[in-house]
Amino acid sequence: MKKFLITSAMALTAATAHAETSDVSTLTCAELSTLDAETIAIVFFWIDGYVGGQAEDATFDVQRILANMDGTKAICEADPETTVMDAVVQAEAAAE
Repeated sequence: MKKFLITSAMALTAATAHAETSDVSTLTCAELSTLDAETIAIVFFWIDGYVGGQAEDATFDVQRILANMDGTKAICEADPETTVMDAVVQAEAAAE
């Protein structure tokens, strides 16, 4: 867990160095595919927190995030123009 937290902190620091404001609700799968792995992970953590906040679910579930990433990848490969937010919501619904 400690290694994960350190890695996450380093990724956030790197992202801050390249700080950019983005509207995640409009980010398409095609656009996501152009990002580096660290930025993609940050996007998924942000979406998980956002969706969890909307659902008033404050749990942090790494397995759920990983499953959502896998499901989202399949949805994005099928339709690169869909938004990542929509793909995550679809993937999470399919996993339930």
